[in-house]
Amino acid sequence: MADPNFDAKVAKPAYSKNGPKVLFDEAHHNFYTTSGRYKPFADVISNDGYRVTANKQKFSAETLKGYAILVISNALGADRMGAPEATLCR
Repeated sequence: MADPNFDAKVAKPAYSKNGPKVLFDEAHHNFYTTSGRYKPFADVISNDGYRVTANKQKFSAETLKGYAILVISNALGADRMGAPEATLCR
């Protein structure tokens, strides 16, 4: 669980306008999301001027277009980590 009291302020943001666009993968049963366990990280980089977007769609050229950074963390093939389809290793 993310710390709800975490102070994500940035005293001197790296970007005041038009910071790099960051796409967070949330389309693959990801354990870490911008509104969950990675919220403090997403808040810090947002406050540093990066433009953060959560992605809930399959990857395609169109989905990725215009983003400078792609964050993928703990992508799974199923909702439950113990499910056989949650990993490529069989």
